[in-house]
Amino acid sequence: TSPNVMSFLGITVHWHWDGEIRHVILDFVRLTSAHTGAYLTEKLVECLKEYGIKEKVLAVTCDNAESNAVMLREMMKILPGFRGPQVRVRCFGHVLNLAVNAILSQFDCKKLASKTSDDSDNDSKAVMEAVRLLRDLDNEEPDEAPEPGDDDDEQGDKSREAADTALLDRLDDENPELVLTREEIGAGQLALEKILKLSKKVWNSPTVCAELAELAVAAGLDYEVLIRPVRTQWNTITEVIERALEMRDVLGGLCDKVQFNRQDGVRLHRFMLTKKEWVLLEQLHRLLGPFLFATNQISSSSRALVHKVIPYIDILTRHLDDFIDDDDLVPLVCAAAEHGRLVLNKYYTRTDESLIYRIAMILHPAYKAQYFCDQQWEEEWIEEAKMLIREEWEENYKPGHDTEGKGKAPEDTPPNDAASGKAPKPGKGHHSAQAANNIVTQAMFALVSKSTKRMSAADPLEAYLETPPVPSIEDPLYHWNLVLQSCKDDSPDAALAQMALDFLSVPAASTDAERAFSCGHLTVLWLRHSLGEDSVRAGMVVGSWVRIPDLLDEESLAKSMKPPAPRPVKKCATAKETSGPSRAQGGPKEGVEIVVVD
Repeated sequence: TSPNVMSFLGITVHWHWDGEIRHVILDFVRLTSAHTGAYLTEKLVECLKEYGIKEKVLAVTCDNAESNAVMLREMMKILPGFRGPQVRVRCFGHVLNLAVNAILSQFDCKKLASKTSDDSDNDSKAVMEAVRLLRDLDNEEPDEAPEPGDDDDEQGDKSREAADTALLDRLDDENPELVLTREEIGAGQLALEKILKLSKKVWNSPTVCAELAELAVAAGLDYEVLIRPVRTQWNTITEVIERALEMRDVLGGLCDKVQFNRQDGVRLHRFMLTKKEWVLLEQLHRLLGPFLFATNQISSSSRALVHKVIPYIDILTRHLDDFIDDDDLVPLVCAAAEHGRLVLNKYYTRTDESLIYRIAMILHPAYKAQYFCDQQWEEEWIEEAKMLIREEWEENYKPGHDTEGKGKAPEDTPPNDAASGKAPKPGKGHHSAQAANNIVTQAMFALVSKSTKRMSAADPLEAYLETPPVPSIEDPLYHWNLVLQSCKDDSPDAALAQMALDFLSVPAASTDAERAFSCGHLTVLWLRHSLGEDSVRAGMVVGSWVRIPDLLDEESLAKSMKPPAPRPVKKCATAKETSGPSRAQGGPKEGVEIVVVD
């Protein structure tokens, strides 16, 4: 949705060309009906047909909205050769966000307050005090004006949000052993809510912000202001906590200032944290830190590639396991880590629904199938992954074996005994005997030559799978692009290199689609709400295409952007003196030409 009350379907395309990942906004399609899977299929297929690429779609990267699953199944029925859910890549950025939300679900103050309201008589004084403070912080009058676009950002995709909420709500129901006491939950929720509210107060009050900056400079800190939390921006809570921990030494003094604790003021004393609360926030930050790093890494188009998903999940899973098993941590933090692990496990399992992940992993020269062995995958799973890549190679990439006429000597060419490995018949005389000895020697080494030729003619995929991984190869696209450039276009090695480039170029996140809508939001400003759908589409699409050299003809583009030539001025008769009004009475000056402006 946008200020001009229009809905658009953003479609981005990604491909490998000349050693680089290329990506553009393919189209910005106006949507006029409910965003059902069938309707999205109709509009997407129309777009693919219009651009002539309906047979070139290898994979589709999208989030977890149910309409996307329906769309992929419907596309299978319309597009021959498209494999639907088998080539679906779930946006890894969205998966990371879900895991972070699962961790933070233990710190949801509204959830605690709603549970406590029914049987408050049984709650301890500490729980009731936490609930009272949380309600006080949550129900206070907002003291900041919403920034332009905040409402739009918070609307999001309702289908995706509903699915995410349902997933998180089921965690406690399906895992009752993870439910803690209300006192433990309330303490953690109060600590997080305090620092979030304090950050908002500082950010939205110039006076408080200036005082904090002075305290930070006097203390020699690197930062002078807290970070404003934004619910719709992934991992922003991690950044808020990190900045608060860095400025911890001056925040206590800020909250204790008399001028900021008047009854009709910001009353910052309410946000002072205890030592235990700071310890909890420090542990929570260590838990969330790797998720922030992973999100930043996959938010770049050149880095968000599908072969990184499984290694990232493995690293994050080990990280969560360390927190789960650490008895020295606050129980709430351990339970939060358990919730995050449940979400990661869920989507790790779903990578098996798509063939893209495993094929891309095996085609990475530093991983191959050995990675799965090192991670202690079951042998059956490893063999299944090898079977998938062999089937893909045989059916879609391996060049045909047309052996007719190949390997045969011309009829007028005598057979070459040396090449066949047979000893030739000796001739007569000394020179003939010497020549025969030379031929026998050649025949001995011809066997080695034939063995080399057989190896070169062997299936390149099998040869690749048999060789060990090469850990020194960090950029698989660069490696396979060199292989492709060094081979003949129609050779099996070139076909294998092209297959590797295809799968390793699949984006792991829909980051570029999200950026397209951010760019669209800047195009359709609140003061430009009358832009039509054609203008929005042209501005978005052409603005993206011009980044790729030679994608558009610059001369034609320049001509299309030139304003039309003005119409010739139509002149009327020269005014002459008449009995009409004089110049003093407002009439025309003598000799002035009167023109009609169309």
